[in-house]
Amino acid sequence: MSTPNIDSTFLQDDRLLLRPWQEGDAAAMAEAVGESIDSLTPWLTWCKADYGLEDALARIRTCETGWVDGTLYAFAVYDRHDGTLVGSVGLNQLNHAHRNANAGYWT
Repeated sequence: MSTPNIDSTFLQDDRLLLRPWQEGDAAAMAEAVGESIDSLTPWLTWCKADYGLEDALARIRTCETGWVDGTLYAFAVYDRHDGTLVGSVGLNQLNHAHRNANAGYWT
C-alpha cells in the first residue's frame, strides 16, 4: 500500500475542508484543544491541562511524521464559511496487512 502525498491530500464539501495538519495550524489547534480540554483528556493521551502552542506544534509534527511513515493520517477540519478550526479526524493504529485502522476524531 502506498503512502498518500501529504501535500495534495484534502477533502472538501460545501461546509468543511479536511486537510493534513500544518505547522501554521498550531495556534488554532492550541485554542481548540484548550476549549475542549475536559472532554478530550480522558480519550487523548497527548492532551493535558496546560496544553499550549508548543504542545500543538509537537502534535502537528507527530501527525506530519505519521503521514511520511504511514502510521497516522490526521486531518485538520475547518469550516469553509468562516475558516474556523472545528476539529480533527484521522486514521491511526493502521494494520496494512489486514487493511484496517482505528478512526479517531475530536471536535
